[in-house]
Amino acid sequence: MNRSLTLSLTLAGAMALAGCNEALDPNVSLTADIQAVPGHIHALETNVTYTVQVTYPVGTGNVRALATDFETLAIEQNLAGTTAWRRLNLVPSGNGGAYIGTHLFINPGSYTVRLVGKRAGQSGEMVIKQLATPMAAVRSHFDAGGYRVEFDITPGFPNDLTTNKAYTVQFYVMQSTADVNGNRAPIAGLTGVMIRCTDANGAIEDHAATEASPGVYQATHVFLAKGMVNARLTFPGTSGSAVVDMPLGLQ
Repeated sequence: MNRSLTLSLTLAGAMALAGCNEALDPNVSLTADIQAVPGHIHALETNVTYTVQVTYPVGTGNVRALATDFETLAIEQNLAGTTAWRRLNLVPSGNGGAYIGTHLFINPGSYTVRLVGKRAGQSGEMVIKQLATPMAAVRSHFDAGGYRVEFDITPGFPNDLTTNKAYTVQFYVMQSTADVNGNRAPIAGLTGVMIRCTDANGAIEDHAATEASPGVYQATHVFLAKGMVNARLTFPGTSGSAVVDMPLGLQ
């Protein structure tokens, strides 16, 4: 898959960036250029870097200057089907007046993305721009045992994964080849499926997986130590036992 696709959405037409940053009218019209790299996103695997430049008009014509007086500037994301917004604070990059931040999507789905910020003189944060097209994240996926295996974890969005919380880890086992509509049939009724959860401190706990729905094998686990942990699925593949490892970072 191409993971280097660049998403670039620009509100401005011709843009000439002035070198100085004048004291701004709090109500001046702002224009945002937002880039997110890469554009193809795997939940829990792909680090997405946002680079943002915000400009405002100077005088007449098409001259614009960089707005760098933000007290706060952040990307907020809303997962379809929820009402919450997850926040990624942006910081100056030191390169051309851009602000930058890196984000890891936890769950697959469609995300509404907006840029919010507060400048000196404003009473609170304002929505500067909302992307017209939602960003999409797909489940982390693997080829193992002659099947396609995908992963998800709940609860996830809008919070970071953390310790001392009961999480349900889910592995979707399905046919390796999709049909003409892009769908893969679930592999239901597998027996002896196990999920091993390894804590950051090395502690191991094995769970007999339950089949929540056809082809979805899951277990609930509480991780106790911060750092990198792992969820391992062991299942009968087409030619013997197969294994999938899903590493996770806990705050």
